[in-house]
Amino acid sequence: MRFLVLGVTLLAFALAGCQSAPPASKAAEAESLAAYPGATIETAVILPDVTNTIDGVRAEHAYTDKHFPNARWSSQSLLMDKGRVYDVIELVENREKKPLYFDISNWFGKM
Repeated sequence: MRFLVLGVTLLAFALAGCQSAPPASKAAEAESLAAYPGATIETAVILPDVTNTIDGVRAEHAYTDKHFPNARWSSQSLLMDKGRVYDVIELVENREKKPLYFDISNWFGKM
């Protein structure tokens, strides 16, 4: 009887080790995207010292040069959501595309 219990216990441990990892969830995917400031609209980068569009564009380029020195701008789009205005920059770094959101509500359209 003792061998049967020991055998069943060992079998349970062996089977537990053979289980495959669960597929990546949407939440896990979103978490990996939110790995840097500006990766999502909720974590959009705010440039606090900017007061007009010209300085804002310069500041966006300076920010990407500093934080993503090996990336290039692939595209830029404007997004309005819940009364806020965002610049969405698509960066390409090591053949990987990644979004970068800037909240430009405070300076968009100001000269």
